[in-house]
Amino acid sequence: MDSYGGLIVGVLTLALYSFLTGFYNWSLDFLLFVGVANLVYGCYSGILLWRFRRTGVVSLAGVIILVIFNSIWAGHCLTQIWYQWETWTFFGINHLALEAAYVSFLAFVECRYVLLRD
Repeated sequence: MDSYGGLIVGVLTLALYSFLTGFYNWSLDFLLFVGVANLVYGCYSGILLWRFRRTGVVSLAGVIILVIFNSIWAGHCLTQIWYQWETWTFFGINHLALEAAYVSFLAFVECRYVLLRD
């Protein structure tokens, strides 16, 4: 789920950058940063999934890194919203708010069902 989400959002963000900069009122640098970060995340979580499907072994260290970076990314999204509240459009704010909610949920699920399983 997280691999596909990151890859889809990353590709769409980068493919639609010229439209989204105005639609969200984000700087080009920030938009490209968000797009690339989503692609990197999608690739990393996809590699973890591929290794699990191939070997049947969950990389606990890999999942811990995923939980940590999901949490950091959620904090980053909320911090950017706080700093840019006056300048971004409703859609730009909501994009990052929904992304923060999504990755927070993923961090919870990964922690609860992978790291804290019985």
